[in-house]
Amino acid sequence: MMERSEAPNLPTRPIEAGWLALREPADARARDAAADLLLPPLLTQLKHLDDDEAPRVVDLGAGTGANLRWLAPRLPHPERQRWTLVDHDPGLLARSPVHATPLQADVIDLGDVLARTGEVDLITAAALLDLLDAEELAAIVSAVVEAGVPALFSLTVDGFTALDPMDPDDPPLEAAFDAHQRRDGRLGPDAAAFTADLFREHGRQVLEVPTSWRLDPAGGDAALVGSWLEGRAQAAVEHVPELRPTADAWLSRRAPGGLGLPRVLVGHVDLLALP
Repeated sequence: MMERSEAPNLPTRPIEAGWLALREPADARARDAAADLLLPPLLTQLKHLDDDEAPRVVDLGAGTGANLRWLAPRLPHPERQRWTLVDHDPGLLARSPVHATPLQADVIDLGDVLARTGEVDLITAAALLDLLDAEELAAIVSAVVEAGVPALFSLTVDGFTALDPMDPDDPPLEAAFDAHQRRDGRLGPDAAAFTADLFREHGRQVLEVPTSWRLDPAGGDAALVGSWLEGRAQAAVEHVPELRPTADAWLSRRAPGGLGLPRVLVGHVDLLALP
């Protein structure tokens, strides 16, 4: 197994393991709905593997391994696949599947990661691209193109949200949240389109498929919706502190004693780039 690097200067983008666990079922439902469009062309790309070969996969920003848990059973030879899970957070990697190889590294150092792992057959990531800036995305795309393999980047937010019932304070909080996503040069909801254009400039065939969350508190999503609302309000206030009273009142109204938890549509897109 590859040793974990010390990586003392890795960036800090803390994501709680509890949030990752909470969102995993909704992510899986969203990806299931798009699987018939995305998986056939990907599997066609993997047909070069011999009957006894299993895919070698690098998963960027792997967290606790949710992407592996969804994708591995849908690729050839799940029991023999070789996954390298790349994340800057050793605490998250410690919770990843034991049969995978953890590698503590920054996702933008994909070229260095590939030099360490050797040949791969697929590069993938989930819920990652919107956290990066243009330079970081360009570095990842260049490394993928250099490797000459397909890339599947899933669950990138596209900026569309709809809450039912609506609330008068939805628009200002949404604007502040969107600005927070674009802080420090991050592309946020523009990341998927930007990345797709980069791949096309390199001659890649790109398929973009919606993988939106459709959350219903009455259908078992209450905990996720509540956490999503709180995170949204927190990010909005972090970016525009004077929105604190508005956000507190909004959360109070959205609680079960007020309007109640809303049904939520959160836009995401999956991107498949093929050599």
